[in-house]
Amino acid sequence: MRPLALPPQDLEAEQACLGAILLEAGAAKAGLAIVQPDDFYREAHKSIARAAAKLHAEGIAPDVITVTSALRDMGQLDEGGGVEYLTALLGEVPYTGHVRRYAQIVVDKAMLRRLIAHGDELAEFCYACEGSPDELLAWGTNSLRVLAEERVGKEGAKPLSEVGERSAATVLAALDQPAGLYGARTGIEPLDTIAGGLADWRLWLFLAYRGEGKSRFALQTVLTSARHFLQTAQWVLVYMLEGDLGHWTRRALAWLGDIDGDLLRPGRARDLWPEERKALQGAREELPTLPVSVADRLRDVDGIVTDAEVQATQHKVGLVVVDYAQAVGVRGVSKPMEAVTITAQRLSQLSDDLRCPVLLTSQVTFTEGGDVRSRWAQDAENPASHVLWFRRSPKGEDLNSADRQCCPEGQVICTKSREGRPFEVAVKLDLSRSRFYGERQWEQLQATRRARVT
Repeated sequence: MRPLALPPQDLEAEQACLGAILLEAGAAKAGLAIVQPDDFYREAHKSIARAAAKLHAEGIAPDVITVTSALRDMGQLDEGGGVEYLTALLGEVPYTGHVRRYAQIVVDKAMLRRLIAHGDELAEFCYACEGSPDELLAWGTNSLRVLAEERVGKEGAKPLSEVGERSAATVLAALDQPAGLYGARTGIEPLDTIAGGLADWRLWLFLAYRGEGKSRFALQTVLTSARHFLQTAQWVLVYMLEGDLGHWTRRALAWLGDIDGDLLRPGRARDLWPEERKALQGAREELPTLPVSVADRLRDVDGIVTDAEVQATQHKVGLVVVDYAQAVGVRGVSKPMEAVTITAQRLSQLSDDLRCPVLLTSQVTFTEGGDVRSRWAQDAENPASHVLWFRRSPKGEDLNSADRQCCPEGQVICTKSREGRPFEVAVKLDLSRSRFYGERQWEQLQATRRARVT
């Protein structure tokens, strides 16, 4: 006989989960996608979760006020602990970005309780000799199968009768659209032409040596996409883990105004030509009108994902940019390779959840064999739909690090493409303006500049 004990439960995790759901809309969406009201052990927590789930299903953000009202309408405010307990739950949340972990603990404990209940029921049948051993084995096996299906839930395989029609409709709807780019794009014409922009893909990795253009590529992708999103009412979310907002803004103004960024450093105003002052004023006026949200203080993937989900409740998100991978932390994980692998997996899932592409920049280095590889474990590249490596050097030439950083040309090499073949695109760089061009774009730009001089 096993000793009498409380069934498996974790009241602290239940409180933290509910508190996070009440604090942030993004946390509510993430938590309620995992946990069900009946997964909670305490009856008061079940009542609160039912109210929160009902509000979320109706498109209303669950918070202390809305949940209090919902519990009152349901006649369960006292069962939920009252307003004082709902307010107290807000103080039980160590970090809202960990709501998935709290929810998963609650789900795991609930599953253990269900296994115990099924085991106890089977034991009672056996002691009572109700049914033959074969019948009891069949009953027990079927009960476990039902629990296993419940455990897999939405992630399990589904018949095409459920999912095929919706997927086929999406494909056919895209066929009816006129030719051209849709959604996010890089602004590099040959790259966007070959890849069709970024819109139909999930996680994009952009690899480059340290200091050779990955942040500039991310900036151009943000601003080019944002200009297009003015027409489609979508937003770009930018998570900077390198540099600060002031540095990013200076580069953005240089890009928008097509101005030498060095002239925007302190004390250089007298060096600006009148036409450059006019372009700078135009860039200054355009920048705040662009649908871009920027965060430069979030440092871990849970915070980034939660913030993106919160933003998605306020805007239609068309692109998420994270710059750069090696600076993203994962709480509770100390090994860098493991952290970046988890980061890639989480951002890939975020892309699915938000139905928009995620661009993640990453550094590259040499292996002992001399091949260029990312600092990521191979598993980190698996979730990506595309892996792009930017190499700054004339095609066919190998340059040392110092020469590469001064080289105004290079290639964007697609080393992985989930759809279609890998490809290579020659590009030109105007480093002072933080701009990338395809060769044809570069030739047209030079012709325009020559015409201005003459």
